[in-house]
Amino acid sequence: MLVSLGDLEAHAGEAVFPLHALQMNGMTIGLVRDAAFATLPFSSKTCTDSVVNSFEEAPRFLAHSETTQSVAFQWCARVAFSISSSAVRHALLLRNLSSNASCFYLLSNSGSERDLGAVMASVEAREDLWDSAPSKGAGCSHLHIFFMSEVEVPDTMSTNLSDLPVVSTPGTAGDVTTRVVLGNSPGDICACLRELVSALLHGDDRRFRGTEVCWPAELLFPVNVHTRDDAVRRLEHAALLLPNKALLHHQDALPSWSTWADLRQRWRQQKQQLQQASTNAPSFRTGESWERHLVTDPHKALPAFAAPSLTGAETLLTSGSYDYYHYRVDGFRDDGWGCAYRSLQTLLSWFQHAGYVTAPIPSIRRIQEILYATDPDKTKKKQFVGSSDWIGSFEVMLVLQHYMPGLDCTIKRLESGGDLESDAAVQLLLSEHFRNPHAAPVMIGGSSYAHTILGIHVNVNTMESRYLILDPHYSANPTQLKTAIKKGFVGWKEASKFFETGSWYNLCVPRTDLYDPR
Repeated sequence: MLVSLGDLEAHAGEAVFPLHALQMNGMTIGLVRDAAFATLPFSSKTCTDSVVNSFEEAPRFLAHSETTQSVAFQWCARVAFSISSSAVRHALLLRNLSSNASCFYLLSNSGSERDLGAVMASVEAREDLWDSAPSKGAGCSHLHIFFMSEVEVPDTMSTNLSDLPVVSTPGTAGDVTTRVVLGNSPGDICACLRELVSALLHGDDRRFRGTEVCWPAELLFPVNVHTRDDAVRRLEHAALLLPNKALLHHQDALPSWSTWADLRQRWRQQKQQLQQASTNAPSFRTGESWERHLVTDPHKALPAFAAPSLTGAETLLTSGSYDYYHYRVDGFRDDGWGCAYRSLQTLLSWFQHAGYVTAPIPSIRRIQEILYATDPDKTKKKQFVGSSDWIGSFEVMLVLQHYMPGLDCTIKRLESGGDLESDAAVQLLLSEHFRNPHAAPVMIGGSSYAHTILGIHVNVNTMESRYLILDPHYSANPTQLKTAIKKGFVGWKEASKFFETGSWYNLCVPRTDLYDPR
């Protein structure tokens, strides 16, 4: 849910407009694009839809604060279906969980829209099905609706959809699709149900099949999303104007819910996690005592006079925040061999702060366990886990991809440390990387050492440059930032004086510009 022009401006690089401002009772409950309508749990008739064509038109629809609660509805229906295109008949079952009232209809593929309309009119007219509707704001009544092919209806109908018979018709998809439908009247629910059933009967069902219910904290209502279809899910994610995070994947779906209370409880949990992530105690911390001494963004403590000022040069830095991991930062003694592990931990911390990773930073042993399972070379070494073996840029890439499948990394070989000063292609690679508004730190390894590059100060015409280096070889617990800066473990370096010209190096550049976690 976008709540400010700042949120909307975050999407300025995309083709945002036109948008649809969805309102209920005068309150904006969502700003979405056309492609989002298939995900909505309610009929377009349930809310007011106003088209927004520019930034200038947006403010009057963004007057609500981030504390706005989820939207109140009188009815919540859990709709599950599994339909075979080869079946002739299909059963529609509806049950009110509050009153235990139920009804059952048989529909056929050859039925007309008039027949379907008559069925929906009959459903809407069933007073016993709707007689438990609460007064506005007093709660929410619940329906379970099941639509399936050639089902044998049991004598005693279940109040739990999971207890109903499974579909056995050949050709039917094994997975049951579950959707949420919300409304403030029987007519609202029936309008959505009619559209769904009509599409399923007549083959125009792609927008309904294969969806799952998700309710990220950023939205005021749950949505029906194609969680397992990458292309469609990303389109739906973008149409809902959600942050560039993994919010609508299969693992984010709500698999076991029965009522509106179930959905709201999960949403509250998501909301709480989102609020925690914005505090000084990020949700990805584990609570270990050493974490209290982690230093975030140490380069910001450098004195102004330490900044380089080469003629005609520009300064490009990593964006966002990261934590400084170095020898013994967590109390584990890795002096002399653990520098690449620590650089990797620093890179992962950047992805944590950026919201791409919610898991805790892995220990050195955990990193080795991941590599033992994913790197064929490490699998051959039975003693690798628990060893003091070095790792390099390739292993750093493998672990990053373990936590972020789909993340590409550029592995760039430098024949000499001097290439950072003399090779225009290397300088261009790094300057373009750090120019990206979502630029992660870069790991560089070679000559038995590993470091983290936080930025570059460069004149691409003269190839004069300086590099902002975070050195994991600082050994202390807890971290003493003033000492680390004084001893040069955080600071700007001249490549020819810092890196060895007689040794080769590899860069591991996370391609955050290409990474789409949605």
